[in-house]
Amino acid sequence: IAASTTEDACAELLARLRPKAVALPAGTMHPIATVARRMGIAQISAVADAQGGVGAFDVELTRADASLDISRSVSPDFAFVSATSGSTGKPKLVPHGRRQLMAMSRAVGERLRIGPGDVSAHVVPLHLANGMRPAFMFSLLRGGAVEILPAADVDALLASIARGAATFFTASFTFHHELLSRLDSVRRAAPHRLRFVRVAS
Repeated sequence: IAASTTEDACAELLARLRPKAVALPAGTMHPIATVARRMGIAQISAVADAQGGVGAFDVELTRADASLDISRSVSPDFAFVSATSGSTGKPKLVPHGRRQLMAMSRAVGERLRIGPGDVSAHVVPLHLANGMRPAFMFSLLRGGAVEILPAADVDALLASIARGAATFFTASFTFHHELLSRLDSVRRAAPHRLRFVRVAS
């Protein structure tokens, strides 16, 4: 869920999803935490693990609540459920199956040769399907890494490429248009590891 999502939008989404818990990074102040408490939904926190290296974290049950006793509302065959943008009406809930996710990761990964040496420069909001699947999971499921950058931040992406971190990224047409407008005056790119870019959304 985007940081700018209102309490009303969070309440509507949680009422439709009927989750057993919401998960947030420890210490995060987000409207969904307030709404979840009000609706009797448990909260899980991701706590950074300083001993585990970069990106390591523990998961803790921050607040137990009545939601933990409800029956499962989503099939265990689903890896996650995303919400559409709602550009044609009420946002729709879209389930993403585990087998589908693995098949897509395998097919795309083989086609683009994504592997342990790859780093996805993540500039797409995680609450979007494009941010969750191609930008995030495809690299991880193929043994690669993900560098989480500020959403839609062209300068952060260019810095990642310049320091040799990113080997690929996926972004919207709008983002690519902005990126190209910034590169109009560039005559020669500095050495980098960027192998390919993807356009989606």
